[in-house]
Amino acid sequence: EELTDARRAGMILDYITPENDFKTTLEKMTSLAGGAAADTERLTDMHEYMETLAIEEHFILDPSITRGLDYYTGVVFETFLTDLPAIGSVCSGGRYNNLASLYTNEELPGVGSSIGLDRLMAALESLKKGKPEPLTHHVIILCMDKSYTGRYHELARRFRNEGITAEVFPEDKKIAAQFNFAEKKKIPFAVICGEDEFKSETITIKQLLTRENHEKISFSRAIGIVKSAVT
Repeated sequence: EELTDARRAGMILDYITPENDFKTTLEKMTSLAGGAAADTERLTDMHEYMETLAIEEHFILDPSITRGLDYYTGVVFETFLTDLPAIGSVCSGGRYNNLASLYTNEELPGVGSSIGLDRLMAALESLKKGKPEPLTHHVIILCMDKSYTGRYHELARRFRNEGITAEVFPEDKKIAAQFNFAEKKKIPFAVICGEDEFKSETITIKQLLTRENHEKISFSRAIGIVKSAVT
């Protein structure tokens, strides 16, 4: 069937109009784009991570959002304060795989964002948000299986809620490479969670300086070990 200009325009407008929820919007985008592809699968993975972290209510998939710079090559985002919608976006950015390569022969993919600091500080002052308690100590959660990415970030959030800085290694590289990364950053503790740990609701923690292992221990015991370490 030959598409008229009016029909094409209607399909474009339909494509950029969000539905009532993330999943329905993504299903429509996938259908109008001709089926699943790497980009829509990436959005599906992101939504699964949001569900795992129980934060999906804070995200809206809006295909009408575009950034004013042409170097973006993937997902872009804008951040708004729910209590002050009129103040506009306070943080925006996205994926750009080729930007740094303009200045080097190396391939350097990246993700970045910019924060409207004055706007954000004014908003926080208006909302009278107090200063958060400073985080102490530091752990890195190693990536044993990329399918557990969402659960690793949920675990990181649990550590942060206990006042401990936590980051997640983003790729399931060889374990030695992940340990090497942690040691270069002088991170004192590595957290290891694979299928066995998740099944038993335990974690394994390794003190990188002393090489001491604490295998399949409770989360509360791990918190005690990290906090009792000398900083």
